[in-house]
Amino acid sequence: MVNEDVLAALESGQLAGAVLDIFPQEPLPADDPLWRHPQVVITPHMASAASAEVIARQLLENIQRQRRGLPLKNLVNKHAGY
Repeated sequence: MVNEDVLAALESGQLAGAVLDIFPQEPLPADDPLWRHPQVVITPHMASAASAEVIARQLLENIQRQRRGLPLKNLVNKHAGY
């Protein structure tokens, strides 16, 4: 994906909107115009259709990892922007 192409397609009406999850540079720079575009929704690699079973399994695994003193998986890094 080329960010500039997505913006051009949105501005021309070729795209009505975009929901984006990955970018050529991650995290997406804070000054990137995609953040401010009214027809763009940006997700932090957390938007998924995971089943309750998958979520429960991941939660249980992280509880077990914490008890063993291991680093947790799938953490959100607010300082990195995702």
